[in-house]
Amino acid sequence: MKIDIKTVSYEAQKYKFGDAMLGIKPFPLSKSDAGVKDGVLILTGENNFRIFNESLESWDVMGADGKPLPCTAEVKKKIFDFALGKVNDEKMSDFVIGKALNRAHKEEAEVKN
Repeated sequence: MKIDIKTVSYEAQKYKFGDAMLGIKPFPLSKSDAGVKDGVLILTGENNFRIFNESLESWDVMGADGKPLPCTAEVKKKIFDFALGKVNDEKMSDFVIGKALNRAHKEEAEVKN
């Protein structure tokens, strides 16, 4: 068996979400405490926020006053808790979590193949 660890990275990649650029890094599977029930991945709100908070590294998001919003845990918690930042009915938190987990699973699969 050969494993090429050079193909994986914990570094953030930039993704366009609406008119914002988000820096999202993969969420390491070693940090996940998700469970599987009947073949379905079960994530708690607490676990989802942890993935959102730790994976969303940077953004160019503006507040209602036109000033940049800081990419802090406090601001991200409000965005997560109140489902703010929607683009075509997709919440920013769902987008980030999807990219973070998808990339982690994709990189794990690439290493296995």
